[in-house]
Amino acid sequence: MKLQDNITQEFRQYGDIIQGVFLDTYHNLTYKAVMGMKWISQNCRNVKYIVKMDDDVYVDLHNFFTRLYNTFRSSDHTIICNAMIRAQVFRKGKWGVEKHHLRYYKQFPFSYCSGFAVVMPAAMIPVLYKATLTVPFFWIDDIYLFGMVRRMIPKSVLHDSGPKYFDFDGNENLKCFKRAGCKLAFASMGYNKLLFRAWKEKQKHLNP
Repeated sequence: MKLQDNITQEFRQYGDIIQGVFLDTYHNLTYKAVMGMKWISQNCRNVKYIVKMDDDVYVDLHNFFTRLYNTFRSSDHTIICNAMIRAQVFRKGKWGVEKHHLRYYKQFPFSYCSGFAVVMPAAMIPVLYKATLTVPFFWIDDIYLFGMVRRMIPKSVLHDSGPKYFDFDGNENLKCFKRAGCKLAFASMGYNKLLFRAWKEKQKHLNP
């Protein structure tokens, strides 16, 4: 109750928390993602794009707006991400899929987005949320939302922009930002020190 009181106080002061009625655990990430879709559908109808990303991702706004934004903004059905095509179905480890799911499959029978960073036109959000009401729950959120649910939307398209603009190898990403021509717009860095170092390296190559 003390923790909940602190959360409520923070929300009243800053208005920066959306809270759902479920445990915030790794296997509940799908609930969190769907809750976000519902909230955006109800409160953000006037925006053009939604960016879903993890908290350890460095966003290069300069590269995003100069290289990515104008390229696909005319489409209401194109999701931009690092697409996972014919990805392996793991049965053990952090992303291990239970034996009763996708039985006999060694690869996923659909493409999906690697969930560390995904760019979506706002028009897709209510459609995705509505589709979640008919697609059975699956605990890996990026596979669920951008694979199982997305393929229920006939006009939807995944545009694979990784690893040119999306990458999740922290140390290699930092090396990229040390070069003037680095094109990465979304880079998973792994921890805060890498995030700050990437930002400092980027400043060296921006024109005044």
